[in-house]
Amino acid sequence: MNRSRRGRSGVSARKAVALTAALFAGALCSGAFFTGTRAVAAGEKSAAERDTAAATATATRTCGVASYYADSLAGNPTASGPPYDPQALTAAHRTLPFGVRLKVTRGAAETHVTVNDRGPFIDGRVIDLSRRAAAALDLLTIGVAEVCYEVLDR
Repeated sequence: MNRSRRGRSGVSARKAVALTAALFAGALCSGAFFTGTRAVAAGEKSAAERDTAAATATATRTCGVASYYADSLAGNPTASGPPYDPQALTAAHRTLPFGVRLKVTRGAAETHVTVNDRGPFIDGRVIDLSRRAAAALDLLTIGVAEVCYEVLDR
């Protein structure tokens, strides 16, 4: 009597575990690692790094695509703790420290915001703005637009 248990594919559990371990070890040895939900090979840039590199930057000014928070997020906690307030002049940035103030401009329009959250989590975007900040830059009707920002203080 064959005592090994086989799954639907006909592979024993012991062989499946060994195969999984070998594949995992191979991935580790190849230098691949995971960021988010996508495997990134060693030396390849993550989405956040690509977006940061894609944004045009000078010593103090960075330009790229901005979006704004959906109204449905009002009251949800931000990464820094307080709940999102659509009427506050706040923003989400991937790497700038919480509390840093930014001057954000779009053409002749400008507003000052405080970083209190992380994001945006969509490739190609460099900053997410609160509804009030987006309104000040006339972003509400188009949703996303090219903006420039500079750090006022750290």
